[in-house]
Amino acid sequence: MKAVENFGSPWLEQNDMTFHDLLAGACLFEPKLCEFQRGYIDVEVKNVIVKSQL
Repeated sequence: MKAVENFGSPWLEQNDMTFHDLLAGACLFEPKLCEFQRGYIDVEVKNVIVKSQL
């Protein structure tokens, strides 16, 4: 979210922004609210398991 803030700051000075992800928006204003941890996830999509690394 810091990248969004840095990239969007000039635009945001003259325009509004709506955050559709409330947690992401909250983290923008309160960075200690969440922490990032590298890991792996498995997602099942229509009976197919997709593996991904974060």
